[in-house]
Amino acid sequence: MNIAQKLHNEFVRLGGMRHKLKNKMLAILPEIYESEIWKKYAGSIVEYAGKYGDIAGTTTKKRLRLESNLDGLPCLKAAIEKVGVHKVAMVAKIATPETDQALAESILN
Repeated sequence: MNIAQKLHNEFVRLGGMRHKLKNKMLAILPEIYESEIWKKYAGSIVEYAGKYGDIAGTTTKKRLRLESNLDGLPCLKAAIEKVGVHKVAMVAKIATPETDQALAESILN
């Protein structure tokens, strides 16, 4: 394998890790907001998420708005870590506790 291929493979690997880490940060963002940890480090939760997590303001707002739709939906809430906030947001409004697991499986696949 030549140097160019090795560099490409490393870049792709790191890119994949970046998405996983960002999704994990989005999963814990509501807890950070509720505990008001962010007030110690920034003027707003959007500023905090952007400064320390490189998360766009629109994504931060979407994640926090989504939290109220995920009450009683543990499978969809857990899916944020794997597929991100945008896919979960597409089904969260129509989800019920009875359809939680099925919808989570659908977006995970």
